[in-house]
Amino acid sequence: MEAEGFKKIGILWQLLMNETITENTILLWDEPEANLNPEFLPVIADCLLALSRQHVQILISTYSYILAKYIEIRAKDTDKVLFHLLYKKDDGLVYDEQQKKFSALQNNTIVTAFEALMDEIYMGRKAGE
Repeated sequence: MEAEGFKKIGILWQLLMNETITENTILLWDEPEANLNPEFLPVIADCLLALSRQHVQILISTYSYILAKYIEIRAKDTDKVLFHLLYKKDDGLVYDEQQKKFSALQNNTIVTAFEALMDEIYMGRKAGE
């Protein structure tokens, strides 16, 4: 029995070894950080960036501030990384915001939640106070 996070890494390795993931293919990965020890998040970010440099198109969905920031800070200027944020407005419609930097997203509830945690840790304030 292996931990679920290790299984994900193993499946990625298998897809690479059996050449399912090659140049000009697409990798869709929902929440790669789920069940993964946080110390492996920089490794996952590096792997995803390396694959994108080999012309693999990658689409991940994540709620992980840490994974998104690792991708943002480790991406080179020549990398084609684009962060998308889907959100719903009061009119009931879903909107897509796109930025080259994760930190530039304006309607980012992941950042808002992280900042609320930092306020609580460092200032002793709870969200909404």
